[in-house]
Amino acid sequence: MIHWKRWAVLGLLSLTALLVHAQDANPKNEIGVDATYLIARFIPNSTGFELSSTALTYRRYFESFNLRAGLGFQSRDQEYTLDGIDEVFESNRRFFLASLGIERPIELSERWQTYFGLDIFYSQLDDLGLTIYNFNAGVREEQIVESNQGVSPFLGIRFRINDRVSLFSEANFQLYVTDIKENQRVIYEAEGFSVPIDEDVPSLESMNVAFNAPYTIRIAVSL
Repeated sequence: MIHWKRWAVLGLLSLTALLVHAQDANPKNEIGVDATYLIARFIPNSTGFELSSTALTYRRYFESFNLRAGLGFQSRDQEYTLDGIDEVFESNRRFFLASLGIERPIELSERWQTYFGLDIFYSQLDDLGLTIYNFNAGVREEQIVESNQGVSPFLGIRFRINDRVSLFSEANFQLYVTDIKENQRVIYEAEGFSVPIDEDVPSLESMNVAFNAPYTIRIAVSL
């Protein structure tokens, strides 16, 4: 799975680099991608780097502020045997995130810039799990859908490599409402075997606060 992420990022960077030559001297648009994993490949003994939730960013430049948007998608499939027994558990996770915001840039020098602003965002995690019981005695499906919506003030730093290409990273607080819905059902049940199931699972709603440190590095190209 890591390989297709790497090639996807490289493809986006190559495409934006080709488009740069066709733009005017005062670019108004910017496309950015998460480059943390690619940069880590050049650091000895670096491990554990993955793409962040927001894989693709877009900015529209104005005189004193920028409008911005973010989009992310992750997918992961797992299968493993539960400890101590022969039951098999399969998990299919899909994550989606979209954000829209406004930022105010502050020039520190010719190459350095800081910026701050506010995003509104929505994300959804869909986790579909299958439990296959011993000797194929039964199969239970459990689906958990977690949605988050809220606001996120942020503070970032940017380094310009040249007039078109830059690196940036940012920290943010998130204030959001989480809604969790769970559904269970029996897909298959052998004769004489009863699949354990909780048919009445209440929805959960909560208010949350989170802080995200600037652990990702993004590369952006102005178009």
